[in-house]
Amino acid sequence: TMNFPDFIADFTAYRQKEFMFELIVTQGDITPYGCASFINYMRWFNIARDALLQWKNLGFDDSLKGKIETEVKLCDMQYKREAILQDEILIKVNCSNIKLSEFTLLFTLIRKDNALLISLGKQKINFRNFETDDILNLPQSFVQSVLKPIEVDERSLLFKY
Repeated sequence: TMNFPDFIADFTAYRQKEFMFELIVTQGDITPYGCASFINYMRWFNIARDALLQWKNLGFDDSLKGKIETEVKLCDMQYKREAILQDEILIKVNCSNIKLSEFTLLFTLIRKDNALLISLGKQKINFRNFETDDILNLPQSFVQSVLKPIEVDERSLLFKY
């Protein structure tokens, strides 16, 4: 057997972790041409992002509950192929570029039955106190429990977001 250096083994698809979200393309997602409209791809990114953030304790002080909003500073999408009615879609979410007050989420949309790549997406995100308009630093508990487990080095990925 061949021995690979540790740094190569860290970036194999087998060892990579991600947050996964599933959905089915419905009639409301479809244009008259029979495929999902581009705005739905963005909406699906947002749904997956909110699912990731919704089920986790973000770790902010209790005094901030109800005052925090998610701010998306950048949202990019690359269309690869159409999603059609009744397609089962897997949205894989990874994190990169974690900083003091912002992070990037990387989205990979694939068809569940045959793993065909549908779309790639990228969002730069921070949290804002909507009462004071202050950008909030990311709580370390949130970084360690939510972001770090799905963190990848974007420069080493097969797809360029």
